[in-house]
Amino acid sequence: MVSVACPKCAVVAQQTSSGRWQFDPPAGCVDLRGTEWGKKGQFEWCPTLAAAMPPEFFLPGQSHRDHVLRVVAQVQLAVREKSKKDPDA
Repeated sequence: MVSVACPKCAVVAQQTSSGRWQFDPPAGCVDLRGTEWGKKGQFEWCPTLAAAMPPEFFLPGQSHRDHVLRVVAQVQLAVREKSKKDPDA
């Protein structure tokens, strides 16, 4: 089984005996913060973690990197705009 740590946060991807991926801790991905992927713990979409994987393993965050980064940018912009409107939130 393979274990890969994200270079940006504390998330570690571990391959299970069935070939699937388990992410520990199941929250806290820096890149996916505020997105549906982050809320659901679907860290295979994290572009940073996907780039850290050995070449023989593939995560969707590799091939969908541009899309994921656009979604993350939109979420971060919405959070900034909300905090400007309501600084106490």
